[in-house]
Amino acid sequence: MRVMTIKCSGIILYNNKGKILLEDRRRIKKHGEHWSFFGGSIKEGETKEEALVREVKEELNYDLTNYHFMSEYRFSPRKDLNLIYYMYAAPLPVDARIEPHEKAGMKFFTKKQALRLKIISMDKQIIEEFFKTIV
Repeated sequence: MRVMTIKCSGIILYNNKGKILLEDRRRIKKHGEHWSFFGGSIKEGETKEEALVREVKEELNYDLTNYHFMSEYRFSPRKDLNLIYYMYAAPLPVDARIEPHEKAGMKFFTKKQALRLKIISMDKQIIEEFFKTIV
């Protein structure tokens, strides 16, 4: 069996009320999750930061400038797939204008609400760590 490794940059955007913004992925076929972080694969020749800024622009039509690195996460959602997540966090200004792309939606969640959603287990771990260290 051939195992593929994909490197991704993702972000937790949060508001001044301590809620995180998640992407509604029910209309996007990925790994069976209904909700996840914004972000995506790093293209050849891109840095993880360049990929992050590009993905946020593509997915939210938002120019990300104020962000910081949280941690690197490695996991295998399937036997034939290894993912490396470079996770970042950023406060979302009150006046930020964000628009999700046509296939996705978005919503803010408290920690408790987010952990009840249909998300992959690694995302739950990332959310737990985010709320311990950032908010």
